[in-house]
Amino acid sequence: SSDVCSSDLMRDIGVVGHGTVIVTIDQGEWLVDSSLLTLEPIPLDRTPAVVGDPLVPVEVERDGELVVWFDALPSADPVPCRLLVDPADSALYEARYEWSRGVSPFNQRVYARRHLPGRATVLMGHTLFTRTADSRTVTDLDPESICDALRTYFGISDALVERWRDCGALADSCQSAAGPPPHQSRSEEHTSEL
Repeated sequence: SSDVCSSDLMRDIGVVGHGTVIVTIDQGEWLVDSSLLTLEPIPLDRTPAVVGDPLVPVEVERDGELVVWFDALPSADPVPCRLLVDPADSALYEARYEWSRGVSPFNQRVYARRHLPGRATVLMGHTLFTRTADSRTVTDLDPESICDALRTYFGISDALVERWRDCGALADSCQSAAGPPPHQSRSEEHTSEL
């Protein structure tokens, strides 16, 4: 069986901003959330616990409320996600979906994430964030390098990249983002080219 719940995915500010799925298998609860890119379901009945790939670890805590901490690029620090509404009904999901169409941070520019064993990569606007076991890099990209990154790191087809470029999304992605920049650690290496 499964429940859907709404959570405060980013920064633990008490506002429902993300939907996730909890499934029950053999009387155990598991978080199954493709946005976290954990490569495996996260057990919720063993708390506290640290699970997942060491590049993108997840910590689960339950002290009255369920909080899942995940290490998500581009953030240099773990990000808390508190499950606020469990279960959530479809009316809440429909309302939040409609709301997000106007105010989602993903509406302004390209945002792509991919986690493979040994490498986690995020493209956010014109900035490419990469993490391996040995390094973290932040690379500012020119327009052509953004298109190359979509093809190379994220497997987007040439045809789709060209349609994306033609609709003006590439130009939008090259603009500075509204709002504060993502938190970066002092250990991140800044480079200027792909």
